[in-house]
Amino acid sequence: MNETLNFQGTVLSNLKDFNNFTIFFLQAYRIFVIFISTDMLKIYYLRISDFQHLSEDELFPLVGEDTVRKVTGYKNPGVRRTKLLGEGMIRRLLFRLWGLHKEDYLIRIGEHGKPLVESRFTVWYNLSHSGDYIVAAFSHLEVGIDIEQKRKARTKDFAKADAIRDELLAKIQCLQNLAGDAQDELFFRYWSVKESFLKYTGSGLSSPLSGFEVRFDGHRPRIFQSENLRNLSISACPVDPAYKCFVCAETTEEPGIFPFLVPDLFLPDE
Repeated sequence: MNETLNFQGTVLSNLKDFNNFTIFFLQAYRIFVIFISTDMLKIYYLRISDFQHLSEDELFPLVGEDTVRKVTGYKNPGVRRTKLLGEGMIRRLLFRLWGLHKEDYLIRIGEHGKPLVESRFTVWYNLSHSGDYIVAAFSHLEVGIDIEQKRKARTKDFAKADAIRDELLAKIQCLQNLAGDAQDELFFRYWSVKESFLKYTGSGLSSPLSGFEVRFDGHRPRIFQSENLRNLSISACPVDPAYKCFVCAETTEEPGIFPFLVPDLFLPDE
């Protein structure tokens, strides 16, 4: 009898060890596949209105303690929800793509708002939101992303900038010669490219807009600094026809673009 119980206990223990090893192996394999790839660029987007039925109490467990303390001090409920959904999406995707649990890493925010994941390996991501959308970009190299909701284009938005080169002034003149949707299309396409590069560098608006130039080679934007072409790939991310979204990355791979849905936020870690 005792021998039978001992045998059963040994089998169960071995099965548990096997299951733990299998989970570890699958997570390690997922990370290995990512890192043997020369390029990796993934874009995820969520529509905030799809998550309106969720309470803040349901979202708090998905983010860090520091974020919970910060958002409880925000008076605007829309700002609170955007912050919670953005970080919740990032943390779920850090697990899905890299197998990272919350306790495996720290998210640091740089001087100008660029995030950095501190873990056993380097993870680059960037986040942006406008209107009803939040977008996130992930890469094995540095990356920046921007989304802008198209609305009535206003040349005075440019006039408020401290330094704008002739290239941008020419765009304004071009804008003034266009009407309606065509004006909005050019304005926000151009502006989103600019913002994606600023977010890639991590300098934000502390870096003058006059410090670099955007040129369009057909439908493919390119960045020049001091007349030198930056070796960067800038790709459009067609999330919604009413928005312009661009990602600026060091990888040459075309981005994979994926929706992030309500069930994605609550998938189990294992």
